[in-house]
Amino acid sequence: MAVASLLAVGCCCGCPALIVKPFVEEYPVRVSLPAEAAGLVKVDDPASRRLTADLKRRVRGEYLLVDDVFAAVYAEPETGANQVRLLGAARLVLDPKKDLESALGKLSRLDITDARAFDAGPLGGEQRCAVAEGGGTVVCGWADHGSIGVAIFTGRSTEESATLLRGLRAAVITRT
Repeated sequence: MAVASLLAVGCCCGCPALIVKPFVEEYPVRVSLPAEAAGLVKVDDPASRRLTADLKRRVRGEYLLVDDVFAAVYAEPETGANQVRLLGAARLVLDPKKDLESALGKLSRLDITDARAFDAGPLGGEQRCAVAEGGGTVVCGWADHGSIGVAIFTGRSTEESATLLRGLRAAVITRT
């Protein structure tokens, strides 16, 4: 009888705790866009400011409930080459895998192919990268229960882009 009671208490209290745990660990988050991230520098000129304003509008148009919206352009520090467009939102995400699958094409506004999963790194969640139709551009994104983001890479391989995204995400997202 005591064993049955313990099992009942464990199921009633333990199972919901396992379900809630990722939400508590991953939400909410704080977003910051540092001047340097993952070996890249933030581009801050009139053209990139217009682009980031447009990217932020795009994110706000896709997600009704957000805590924060972010967008930035990063590039190689010496040359300004191989720019990365980074955009996303701090928000409660109920199904990171499902939201990420739709966000890759929706937020990048590119037709993508060959999406595949990559290690999301220490922040966990989901990470996927895909090639934009026509080649030459890679779209990578992440989603966890507290944030979702997409980065558009030029001049990099899919593997290189996936690694760089983990570094960008670690520099931009802080769990509170």
